[in-house]
Amino acid sequence: MPAPSKNYTLIADSSVDSDSPLDVTLLTAIRDNLIHLEEWLGDSHTAAKNHQHNGTDSARVNDSDITKTGGVLLFDDFLLDSIVGWGTVNGGTITFQTADNGIIRCQRNAVSGWCGIGQTYKPFRLSSNEITFEARLRIGSGSAAPNNAECGVFESLTIPNNNSVKFLRDTSTGNYDAICQSAGVSTTVDTGVLMSSTAFQKLKIVGTTSQVKFYIDDVLKTTITTNIPTVNLGVSTQVNSDGASNKYIDIDYVLCTMGARL
Repeated sequence: MPAPSKNYTLIADSSVDSDSPLDVTLLTAIRDNLIHLEEWLGDSHTAAKNHQHNGTDSARVNDSDITKTGGVLLFDDFLLDSIVGWGTVNGGTITFQTADNGIIRCQRNAVSGWCGIGQTYKPFRLSSNEITFEARLRIGSGSAAPNNAECGVFESLTIPNNNSVKFLRDTSTGNYDAICQSAGVSTTVDTGVLMSSTAFQKLKIVGTTSQVKFYIDDVLKTTITTNIPTVNLGVSTQVNSDGASNKYIDIDYVLCTMGARL
């Protein structure tokens, strides 16, 4: 934006008291100040006509210059029978279970591959501000229990993922593993809790950059202090068919919060 053609003149009190004449100097200053303000705000008094907040005609705002208050909250209990804002991960079908109000089922119909829901937007990051992830899930199939299912916060919705904090069913034990993964290097701990294919289980993760706690049904199972990712993360819950069709994951609700905005 070009500089205004007229300078702004500060008019002294002595020029506007009751005994001061309306001389040329005072009237010129008043006129020039109006022109200055008009050109600054926008030509012909059209606000911001020549002033665009695009980093070229105005100063660019850096993230470090912004004061961020409040936190970030994601919550969906699927009571409205809608997955607005969620993306379908990889393949399969998303259906609502009429027998269970507010339950969605992610089902992989093919004999291989993943299916689930996830957020491509990544508003969460493990930092000095604590984040909490929580989901209530039931995982199973029309035949045998699925070999793989996972939920938590992820850098990417693709499999495998290089940065994540999650629960993952161990294919050898059937238990939930607690995992922190940073740049492809993982710390994995067996929680000792068998994944149920019939009952809902509440999975909860609470963490910062120094430690991540993993809870199942509100009982602390393990704490991990290594390979904690520091990149931006989004929420996802997925199931893998692993050689058999009709594997599914039922989701009652998903919650994720962070104490401060990024």
